[in-house]
Amino acid sequence: MSLKRIKNSILTDAKKEAERIVEDAKERLQEKVRDEKSKIEEGLKEKYTRLGKKLEEDKKRELIEQRTNYRMELLGFKNNIIEEVFKKAEEKFISDEQYWRSMEKWLKDINDAGQILVNTRDSKRFNSEFINKISKKDNLVLDKKNIDIKGGFILRTARFEIDHTLDTILGNLRIELVPLIARELFSE
Repeated sequence: MSLKRIKNSILTDAKKEAERIVEDAKERLQEKVRDEKSKIEEGLKEKYTRLGKKLEEDKKRELIEQRTNYRMELLGFKNNIIEEVFKKAEEKFISDEQYWRSMEKWLKDINDAGQILVNTRDSKRFNSEFINKISKKDNLVLDKKNIDIKGGFILRTARFEIDHTLDTILGNLRIELVPLIARELFSE
């Protein structure tokens, strides 16, 4: 074998080896690029999924908050309407003859002696004539001191005190009637 042929053979082998090395490097590079691309895509999918879940949770939270706010506003509105109903009923009751008939009835049932305490407005009507009309044994007297109430009276006896003020009566009625009024006004 001649030197030239040996040289050509070595060059050919070297060239083939170089091509194989380059081809191998290309394949490894392409594999590395595919792996990195896959990792990046997977990371992006994960981020996208997390972001989607977070946005969904935020949307649900916002919706719950909006519903809660709506219900609170609606409840406030309904409470205002009920409050207005009670206010009008109270105003009508105080200005009506029924108010005095009720006062008379409540006081007629009392047998014990005692003092009647009323507000300034009612003290004009609770005169001795009115008290004598309802008192069975002249056992009730109007206290000179007026109290700060909307209407009704407080009766003080030696043994007990009866609170027949409008605030107390309407408060008790409110407990009973609010559910009924709400059902009547707001039933769908």
